[in-house]
Amino acid sequence: MQNLQDAQHDMRDGYAYGSIGIIVSGLVWFVSCLAGYFYSSQYAIWTLIIGGMFIYPLGTLIEKLLGHRGGHDKANPLGNLAMEGTIWMIMCIPLAYGLSFIKTEWFFQGMMMIIAGRYLTFASIYGMRLYWGLGALLGLSAYGLLKMLNSANLEKLSPDNFRQFEERALGNIKLAAGKYETIVGILALWEANKMDWQLLGDEEIISTLSTIKGIGKWTIDMVLLYTLERPNIFPYDDFRLKQIMVSLYNLDPKAKLKAQMIEIAKNWGNQKSLAVLYLLAWKQYQKSL
Repeated sequence: MQNLQDAQHDMRDGYAYGSIGIIVSGLVWFVSCLAGYFYSSQYAIWTLIIGGMFIYPLGTLIEKLLGHRGGHDKANPLGNLAMEGTIWMIMCIPLAYGLSFIKTEWFFQGMMMIIAGRYLTFASIYGMRLYWGLGALLGLSAYGLLKMLNSANLEKLSPDNFRQFEERALGNIKLAAGKYETIVGILALWEANKMDWQLLGDEEIISTLSTIKGIGKWTIDMVLLYTLERPNIFPYDDFRLKQIMVSLYNLDPKAKLKAQMIEIAKNWGNQKSLAVLYLLAWKQYQKSL
């Protein structure tokens, strides 16, 4: 390793920018949420603890299957920093578990704070400021959730007590009337329609979500692209995609840009989502060089 930049590049290349670990970690949290919803908080706690043990090995396996090394150069000094951060995180887990003896749900806020600290070290390990943002987001979310639950006099949030949470915790938050109406509209839609979104076609989803005031085409495109992972979505209103295509295809932003973008996208057939995600990932990669 000649310098810090080389070491960071080796870590990014070996671990796919840390992205696989984040995805696996998110899945473990999701399963923990299901355990808490259908069973109990204790089930959720142990699901998160035990599942957390498999994040690194499972992430490494997926990285190798995707063609990455799933490791770093032995001479890379940042490998030691990564290991030290992992040990620090493991040593902090008993603290979060101790919080659960005071109030069970505090375990999760504690774990969010611990993982937030872990992500901050990733900013140095991978050389990506994105992890500063992720760490700050997790930390602030943990603090905000704890404060709002206390304000609403609730131990945990559930569909049954959300109205109480809305009245007591969100009542003093200054929110634009339009955004408030949008949130209320989303809640009303979810309460009135118990639907399996995966069974609906793209046009059905667009038609359903368009009935909510404040939900526009870009928002619906993002739901279809990222949440439902539909294969043929082309969000021509996305600002980042516009910038990329103007630069890459030498488009004139002043001459019917939307029409120019749609014309190019015709070459992508019915796999427009894949092309869009590739362009966005390519731009992110260019920024990291």
